[in-house]
Amino acid sequence: MQVRPALPPGDIDALAANLLQLLDDPALRAQFGEYGRLRVERHFTPQRMASDFTEALCAYAGVKQFLPDPYRVMQPPTERVIATNK
Repeated sequence: MQVRPALPPGDIDALAANLLQLLDDPALRAQFGEYGRLRVERHFTPQRMASDFTEALCAYAGVKQFLPDPYRVMQPPTERVIATNK
């Protein structure tokens, strides 16, 4: 399902007309809502959002490589490190 109003960029009158149509048509509003819900479920999964966030954070930090799986379970260190005041 794909529901999109035919709006030329910057056409305020067309935007207003489409908004008025949505106000007058409950079935069309429901169709838009269903389309939006399906789009979010398909394109914004927790895994994808975590991966995109990790990639953006690494790019910001200047890191070229990052962990391939942000949900990877971190393993505890094999050696215990004890801080001393030497």
